[in-house]
Amino acid sequence: MVPLEIVTGEPNSGKTFLFNLRRGILLGRPSLDHTPHKLDDWYASIAAAPGLWVCDNVGEISYDLRNQLSDELARLITDPSPEVAKRQYYTTNTLARYPIDTAFAVTSVDNPFRRPDLLQRSLVMRLGEIPVGQRQSNWYSQELQHRPLWIADHLATLQRFFQAVVQDWNPDYRGGHRLVNYEQSLLLMGKVLGFPNEIAGIVSKLPTLTRENIAADDLVIQVLQHLSTTDPRKELTTTDVLDSARDIAPRNSGVFKSSVSLGRYLAAHRSDIEATTVWKIISRHNQTVIKRANQPNQPNQPK
Repeated sequence: MVPLEIVTGEPNSGKTFLFNLRRGILLGRPSLDHTPHKLDDWYASIAAAPGLWVCDNVGEISYDLRNQLSDELARLITDPSPEVAKRQYYTTNTLARYPIDTAFAVTSVDNPFRRPDLLQRSLVMRLGEIPVGQRQSNWYSQELQHRPLWIADHLATLQRFFQAVVQDWNPDYRGGHRLVNYEQSLLLMGKVLGFPNEIAGIVSKLPTLTRENIAADDLVIQVLQHLSTTDPRKELTTTDVLDSARDIAPRNSGVFKSSVSLGRYLAAHRSDIEATTVWKIISRHNQTVIKRANQPNQPNQPK
């Protein structure tokens, strides 16, 4: 279960060339994929993808298609035997099933996917603009000339990785990341590459980084974080949140459409909200409310 790679960055940050190089080395074909216009087109694209599907410079996607892509990416990334099913002919009810044997990556200026369910299965990387005077125009072509050396290095590293798996794999390993075996694979690869402590430090922060990525793209969490510093009340109803957030969040849209829709969202995302804000989600008389969590006692203060 390999996460979706989301690489964001301002123009001239090298996102496209980075994946051109990866596709060129791994597959011999450096061209990248385009933003799909229909789900069926996307199914055909990923079913034919040779190992790494990269959607470059993701732009505007319709709301419905964006949600469909989020749901399907989350499903395929987690499914132990991923496949897509399409009706074979319009005049029959026969389904054709296509196995999906590829990893997924997207590049964009801003993160195109904001659903927590998918962000929990993603690795988000942000690149800065390459400074003027440091843009080496022939970097990509020079690196691709060494493709045989890259492939040889990849194969040697994979051999050492699987040797480490045979020797050190722990079938009872318990991790904090949603994707099965992802953390332990990173730890073993860190050992193989000679950076065990550095990779272990990254692995220990993965749950926190994932929640931070979710919070950065979740308008409800941003509103609650804002209210924690601007509203002194220790308890708020969903109606209070809607009234207090009218200058931040658009009313009559999404989860801010009504107190009921907001309450359902709070209840469904309790863990992420409680991990990234000072609020606790509680139910009282069939109503969802948020209550400021007890703060730790300050030094020299009576309990």
